[in-house]
Amino acid sequence: MEKVILKIKSLSKSFAHNGGQMHVLSNLNLDIYEGDFTVIMGSSGSGKSTLLYAISGMDKATAGEVIYNDKNINEMKENELTKLRYKDFGFVFQQMHLVSNLTLFENVCISGYLNKNNSKNDVKSYADVLFKRMDIDKVKTHLPSQVSGGEQQRCAIARALINKPAIIFADEPTGALNKKNSLEVLDIFTSLSNENQSIIMVTHDIRGAIRADRIIYLSDGNIIGEFRLPKYKKEDEKSREAQINTWLNSLEW
Repeated sequence: MEKVILKIKSLSKSFAHNGGQMHVLSNLNLDIYEGDFTVIMGSSGSGKSTLLYAISGMDKATAGEVIYNDKNINEMKENELTKLRYKDFGFVFQQMHLVSNLTLFENVCISGYLNKNNSKNDVKSYADVLFKRMDIDKVKTHLPSQVSGGEQQRCAIARALINKPAIIFADEPTGALNKKNSLEVLDIFTSLSNENQSIIMVTHDIRGAIRADRIIYLSDGNIIGEFRLPKYKKEDEKSREAQINTWLNSLEW
């Protein structure tokens, strides 16, 4: 039986707009399962990133619950959320947000140091492991401006993994990359998923959706569709793409 790692109940998000309220998320209910590679899709303005930020503690929902480890993230104080974000959750964004005057290695290690349960030696040792896995160990002493966008994003993934998070949240992680670098990043996420890493990724890219175990489709702040897939295998890629496209077209994507 699948284990629920994140439970979303009656989640809503509104913003003040022109003297009224603009509803971005409307009473959403969703279970996220441990070890799943969950992809969130939808047209521009559908609420994809808002949902990701609300369930990850990056933003507060207007109403509803996000249950993680029997606690409602939406009721946590800022210091509790800060600990949650650097201990249990990892984040990868479209823009890498690397510190420009720190080397790639320092960018990763500094996130590990924030978790006081880690020793500096352990952080550095694990960072070395991650840099080899991301195939960026040869540029670890370089500044972000001295490496390619793909290498920067792989560094950002290493940073997200440094504290061995329960869940990785990714918001359009391939959006600023060319095809080659996008596929390299997706290969990393697929590899992590095969090791039972829980991943929630927002994307508009079919190449990313193909890698998912499950796709959630949003429209106007509502979940209007869900599609389940077996674990990704490269030889099934064309079949998966055809299935997903047929499903997306049925939702008028």
